[in-house]
Formats: sequence, structure tokens, C-alpha cells
Amino acid sequence: SSAKAPYVGSGYYHDDNGGKGTRSARYRAKLEPGRYEVRLSYSPEANRATHVPVTVHHRGGEKTLIINQRKQPPIDGATISLGIFTFGESGTVQVSNKGTDGYVILDAAQFLPVSK
Repeated sequence: SSAKAPYVGSGYYHDDNGGKGTRSARYRAKLEPGRYEVRLSYSPEANRATHVPVTVHHRGGEKTLIINQRKQPPIDGATISLGIFTFGESGTVQVSNKGTDGYVILDAAQFLPVSK
């Protein structure tokens, strides 16, 4: 969709507020081993989900965060930091619609290198 800006590129994906607990998507990145800040982009709106499970798979395991996509992301109004993680040669961010109460938005994920 491209109904609600901001978004990266020409639009974003969503779960059509359906199939709860059965839909998910993964962002996969090939990386140089090291530390990265992981960010997630979405466009906020009143019909978005308030409890979106987002799991970062990193070298030490995985970390799941719960994101409220009705709230304005703090970075440029479009992006939220999920934290700093150590990765091997790849990294994955998985977004699920399990237990959500509105539209789950999939726009973009970033892996930004962090200085040592």
C-alpha cells in the first residue's frame, strides 16, 4: 500500500488485518560480522496494531520486542531502533501478526554498522 506516508520506496506491505497468528515476514541481510543497530520502519495510524511481535535473530540468539505501530516512531517520524546486536554473516528481523489488534505494517528494516 501507499495510503499512509511516510514509507521507504514506493509503499509498504500489511497483513490486511487478517489471518491473525498465521502471517509473518522476514527481513534478511547479508552482513560483515560485527555490531549493528537494527531499525524498523512503519507508517503509524489509528488502525495499526498496538502489540506487534518483532524478533531480531542475532549471533547470541534472538530478542523479541513488542512494537506499538499506532505511535509515531521517534527517528524521523518513520523509524524505531530495535537495539544494537552482534551478527555473523547475516541478520534477520521477523515481524508477526500473532496476537495483534489492527493492521501490521511491513515497510523496511535497516542494519547500521556500529563503531567499536
